[in-house]
Amino acid sequence: MAILVRDATDDREVRLLALDIMTAQSQQMGQMYAWLVSWNLPQTSRQQEMAWMARPALDGAHDEHSDEHTPGEPMPGLATAEQMSALAAAEGVEAERLFLELMTAHHLGGVEMAEAVLARSELPLVTNLATGMAKLQAKEIDYMRDLLDARS
Repeated sequence: MAILVRDATDDREVRLLALDIMTAQSQQMGQMYAWLVSWNLPQTSRQQEMAWMARPALDGAHDEHSDEHTPGEPMPGLATAEQMSALAAAEGVEAERLFLELMTAHHLGGVEMAEAVLARSELPLVTNLATGMAKLQAKEIDYMRDLLDARS
């Protein structure tokens, strides 16, 4: 989404936000990939997509994440193919609005996943990243909502 909007708008704020998101998420994905490598774990699983979110929390309870997410469904807030096509076809303010709407939903899903990780891990390496991701994405959600309001 960030690459698409950077090509579809000349707006400095939206382009900078897109670059920030690309940079942060690339680092986060790289960190998680490095964990898999160091822990000798595969990138893929035989389990259904996002099955981990339906597992009980560390205290054995089913939390809001395990109760709300069905294994096999995509990550919360993932844009559909149709939404991505619409973003790819959009330009200017229309592209900015669609990006801000889709990325806000994506970030809300990211915060939800980070909170689910925090309920399921005590490993500082993991919890530090999840906490940082949730805080950063929450701040970006507020900023994206402000940018969207300015375009309404």
